[in-house]
Amino acid sequence: MRRIRKRKTGTLLLAILLLAGLGAIGCEPDFDLSRGRALGVAIPAPQTWRITSTNGGFKNIRRAADGDASTLAVSARRYRNAQITIDLGKPCLFNLLALRHGENAFGFARLVALSTSMDGKRYTKRYSCPGTRSITYIPVLTQILARYVRITAVKPGSQPWAISEIYLQ
Repeated sequence: MRRIRKRKTGTLLLAILLLAGLGAIGCEPDFDLSRGRALGVAIPAPQTWRITSTNGGFKNIRRAADGDASTLAVSARRYRNAQITIDLGKPCLFNLLALRHGENAFGFARLVALSTSMDGKRYTKRYSCPGTRSITYIPVLTQILARYVRITAVKPGSQPWAISEIYLQ
């Protein structure tokens, strides 16, 4: 009994130390905001992406990938299943997508899904995760090769969906 309790205590202590270490490092990624993309990535600059939206009534969707984190694309009040589709212009490898919500830290969808495609017609769902305030991170465990990236607001949040920049890494 003591051995089991000691093992559980050791595992719990290790988990707490790991979380504390991650918190000390910080949660902000090293995005080069002046260029609007992650450092050292062979993904084309966001200004070259073709970006469209459906079901969300976004105002100025182009602002979500204009390389300027101070601009903002904002959805309509009701945006369940709103989609943002990005044509990168060529197949690219990535394993992280991040959505910065800009000045509206609470402008996030409660559940977000990531899908990808090579032809823009047939999409494969890759990952779903909860949205978070300030920045929503959509990590994928393996690298994905895709030309088209689709982000879907599966469950909307309490405020319109706000996106100041989209980052791929």
